[in-house]
Amino acid sequence: RYRRKTAHWYVISAIEVSSSPRKNVVVCFGDSITDGRGSTDDKQNRWTDVLAKKLNSYEKTKEVATVNAGIGATFVRKEAQERFERDVLDIKGATYIIVLYGINDIMFDNANAEQIIEAYKTLIDKAHKSNKFIFGATILPFGKNSNFNQNREKVRKEVNEWIRNAGKDEEGFDDFFDFDKVVRDPQNEQNLLNIYDSVDGLHPSAEGYKKMVDAIEDLDLFTQEPHFVEEDTE
Repeated sequence: RYRRKTAHWYVISAIEVSSSPRKNVVVCFGDSITDGRGSTDDKQNRWTDVLAKKLNSYEKTKEVATVNAGIGATFVRKEAQERFERDVLDIKGATYIIVLYGINDIMFDNANAEQIIEAYKTLIDKAHKSNKFIFGATILPFGKNSNFNQNREKVRKEVNEWIRNAGKDEEGFDDFFDFDKVVRDPQNEQNLLNIYDSVDGLHPSAEGYKKMVDAIEDLDLFTQEPHFVEEDTE
């Protein structure tokens, strides 16, 4: 019988596994970089896979699960808003959210920093109202990609500075991970370092995905109990 191997299955949207006791879940929410474009087929070396292994190797977080909710070619101001409840908030046990989103808005929709930041604020507000932590991630360099220009780079830098510096009083993320800093070329910060570049100047290589998780240093962030919504004790 003729058989053919395929690297992708497009009909499975989720797999739910029963567990006891209740487990906390980290939901990684983003576009193709979270989905894993540029990683190695069948090697499970996306940044979300590396994070899962890192969490499982730490005693306090070894029971914390990781969900990859990345979908390529999506926008934080559009699809992310539409699917946030279904793909993030409705995940059983979802307690922590990592958002790596916005590069497509910059490259393909010429969004400005204010528009992207407002989209983040909407997600942050929804997460807190659902009593979940939400962490930001800085947008990676894309200087060697064909869609790069200096105006778009300016927007990326402005968004990243907001992610790094906006406190909770400014409706910012609960914390952030500086993916940009760990994978950029120190000699030219608008580019990915060559070893971390897959082929297109935008999506990381397997080494780049591994390096991104170096920016997630404080695993105790994933041991906190949410406090945004008071529990009804009646």
